[in-house]
Amino acid sequence: MIAEIKTMSDRDRLKRPLLAFACLGVFAAVHADAIKTPRPGDVRLEGPLAVKADEFIKRRIVDQRVRDNIFEEARRAFVLRDDDERPWDGQWRGEFWGKSMISAARAAEYLGDAELKKWIVGECRRLMATKDGEGYIGSYSSMTNCATPPSVQAAHKGPCTNWNLWCRKYAIWGLFMAYAVTGERDILDAAAAQLEHLIDMVRKNGMRLEDTGHYTLNGMPTMSILKPTLMVYSATGNGKFLEFAREIVRGWDRDDGRAPNFLRNAWNGRPLHAWYPEPMRWAKTYEMLSCLDGLVEYHRVTGERRPLDAVAAIRDNLAATDGNAIGGLGISDRLLGAENFAYASTEVCDVVHWIRLNIDLYLVTGEERYLDTVEFSYFNAFLASIFRDSGWTPLIVRDAGRHRNSTGQCGYAYNHCCVDNAARTFFDVASVAVTRGKDGVFRVNLYQDASVRLDGVGFSIRGDYPARGRVTVRVEGKAEGGAKPKIRFRKPGWCSRLDVTEAADGEYVLDFDMNPRIAERTLKPSIAPAAEAAATQAFGADRYILATDPDLRETIPKEPYATVHWGPLVLARSARLGAGREELVSFPSVNGKGYRVTLKPMSAHGVYAPFELELSKPGAETIRTKACSYESASDDPASRNGYIFSIRF
Repeated sequence: MIAEIKTMSDRDRLKRPLLAFACLGVFAAVHADAIKTPRPGDVRLEGPLAVKADEFIKRRIVDQRVRDNIFEEARRAFVLRDDDERPWDGQWRGEFWGKSMISAARAAEYLGDAELKKWIVGECRRLMATKDGEGYIGSYSSMTNCATPPSVQAAHKGPCTNWNLWCRKYAIWGLFMAYAVTGERDILDAAAAQLEHLIDMVRKNGMRLEDTGHYTLNGMPTMSILKPTLMVYSATGNGKFLEFAREIVRGWDRDDGRAPNFLRNAWNGRPLHAWYPEPMRWAKTYEMLSCLDGLVEYHRVTGERRPLDAVAAIRDNLAATDGNAIGGLGISDRLLGAENFAYASTEVCDVVHWIRLNIDLYLVTGEERYLDTVEFSYFNAFLASIFRDSGWTPLIVRDAGRHRNSTGQCGYAYNHCCVDNAARTFFDVASVAVTRGKDGVFRVNLYQDASVRLDGVGFSIRGDYPARGRVTVRVEGKAEGGAKPKIRFRKPGWCSRLDVTEAADGEYVLDFDMNPRIAERTLKPSIAPAAEAAATQAFGADRYILATDPDLRETIPKEPYATVHWGPLVLARSARLGAGREELVSFPSVNGKGYRVTLKPMSAHGVYAPFELELSKPGAETIRTKACSYESASDDPASRNGYIFSIRF
């Protein structure tokens, strides 16, 4: 839908998304994205749903007392270097500092907070002070303890994990992001020195990247350093970093076929989880998505098309075969083929990076279909993961019962792998609310209340979307040459009709058909051998409940259920709307039975988008209940054995 308003069709080189490289003295040429984003400080998420963003950022980043506790604990890993206190079972405390610093740096840009930027500089220098005489900053006592040898694996029947280089990746990335927002050269120098130290150590010790890290993951945790490597290369021009990046990419273009071999398998026609046997061992979602995002960055830096095309093909593969009912991927933290499972759960880190990958693909290609995925994942799995009354997230979000909270991970109180990642998604989503293409057209993409300024043109988006289907977009300012801006309004994939009316000069009223609907599911038969398929199902059930929530095993459905949708929202029955455990667990299934849904908005305290819900069909008794957005039905750390919501209809 394009308003017929003219503007110029080309501009100077597009700025890189999220990092103002033009201000940082970039040495290396960067392949321009198709889409330009606003500066981070020129966007604000607003309205009822932005309360979560504001509170989460305030409680974890802006509040200096809490922030100091978070970073002191995270930095302790580099002081004590105790992640390998059990050499065969390495921990990942060393990732917390880098993840938290990335979020803090992004927040400083978003908020325009000079005091926070000043604090970031000091905190980076505190981390830099942990460097030892060999130039090493890390959380493992032995810098060369980067893998678990087969002899050690054989001696220990329990976990044999190693996250050394993964943790170092996050420290480098955090330092670089801090430099990107502060411009402090010594911080960039520290990031570059640590990257060079890592590369030299790997080469000196004859390490093969695919053999490092967690022994079943074929080097993916280490090789996910591709993206920050290219970022540091772009800022320094150090050819060693580009060659290291090329080495990583060659590791995914192999004649021997070793997993995951992205550049050879992308077009093989098989679901990703079926590329190799036993996906529960090698197909870990978060690490794989991190690698794919690195390949997008590789295209940006080198202009090579094949890696980008491979990522686009793999993304489509995942969306078709592992996209689940809540907007995540796979089952908990593995790509097991969600199409084969009757239930849904997702690690929060996976949602963060799934959204990030789709945003990157949109920015590089300009294809709006990726934003359908962003919108669905953000409004459902991601927002469900932000607990409403604290700066905290669970580890796993589920489709029913309660989410899997995470406390005491690696013995820490203020950090865990997902909570340190989560803030980034608010900034990522904000960055594409309004964008601009190379043709000069402004694209209004996301309709949550927001204020945006891009290239001198201001956008005010109001309407409490997606609870309501009418949105007003007020546009102020002129395009280049004093012309009226030319504007495109994205029509979401679920929306059959979007009417756009120019109510006044610069004011547009958008009416969405919110398309209340029942989404029915059938399970796809696994193409794996029967024994492996059964083992994968058993593993999925174990990952769904984990060790902490065994009571949920008896509630895992054996048959697929339907879900009810309002626009991009998945709706859920909720204890907050008076539903008891019996109703939540034993609600009659309407999947595949020809029912229609009617939704009537209602008033209810403490939930978002509440409805009176009717399910009806000729000749059958009408089923009546209440429902609200999945995210507001489920967003608290329910007590053990609590059962507070369900999306299963």
